[in-house]
Amino acid sequence: MENASLSFDKRKHPRITVTIQIKYKVINQSEEAVSIMEQKKIIRHGKSNNVSAEGLFLVSDKILEKGDILKLEVSLPEESQPLRAFSEVVWISDYGLPEGRHGAGIYFMALRDEDADKIGRFVAEALKPE
Repeated sequence: MENASLSFDKRKHPRITVTIQIKYKVINQSEEAVSIMEQKKIIRHGKSNNVSAEGLFLVSDKILEKGDILKLEVSLPEESQPLRAFSEVVWISDYGLPEGRHGAGIYFMALRDEDADKIGRFVAEALKPE
């Protein structure tokens, strides 16, 4: 067992495999700079590979860095308005993605209570046995 390695999933919430449209802005600057520059920020588009109540895996054409802060808009199916969250890139991986696509593990840092409820219900519904 010398070469054995253990892997523990630290996630508290179950995740579902689902593709959801994501819009995001990278907002690493200070709060004052963000308010001044908000109109100049580039809105980028991506998709999720999977989603949980506390985060998602974002796939896009932009290389993100661990620690980047993002302003997200998540378009859940059957919801008229996107969920909005301030989020942090907690890990990055391009493994298994097509060339030119980049992946990032995203943690929802700040999410309105009603949006947290919506995403929690969305994941729970998807996990229900048919």
